[in-house]
This record gives sequence, structure tokens and C-alpha cells, in this order.
Amino acid sequence: IGPNVTIGPNVIIGDGVRLQRCVLMEATQVKDYAWIKNSIVGWHSSIGRWSRLDGVTVLGDDVHIGHELYINGASVLPHKSINANVCEPGIVM
Repeated sequence: IGPNVTIGPNVIIGDGVRLQRCVLMEATQVKDYAWIKNSIVGWHSSIGRWSRLDGVTVLGDDVHIGHELYINGASVLPHKSINANVCEPGIVM
């Protein structure tokens, strides 16, 4: 964990997780071996096993990222589930 990581209350972090320059808001779940860099993860969100967030990714409230996905620079609006890679920066509505 680190550098420059902020972790909110009631966050659950699994085994082997790598966190770098990111913010995890309250009640977020990061499952085993996920990698989060340069990102903000919103309240009550979850990141699946072996998933990777990079490129200034921002997740809103209650966003769920599936297992083994790559999210690059996406801005994901609240209450969404992502089950496919997002390779190009953009807004996910």
C-alpha cells in the first residue's frame, strides 16, 4: 500500500492487493490481487479479483467492477456494473 493512498472507514482489502496514488471511499471492497493506481473508488463500490484500475479512473457510488478486468481512465457514473474491459478513457453511463 502506497505511496499516496487514502483509505476510508469500513474498507475491505483482499490478499495481494496493490494500491498506489489512489483514494478508496467508505465501505469499498477490493478483492484479492487487484491493482489500483491513480484512481478514485466511490462509496460502497467493489473491485473484482485480479482487476486493474489505471489512468485516472473515477468510480461513482455503488459501482461494481467484475473479475479480471482492465479499466483505463474511465469515469463511471453511480450504480453501474462493469463486466468488460474499458481500454480507452471515457464516460461509462
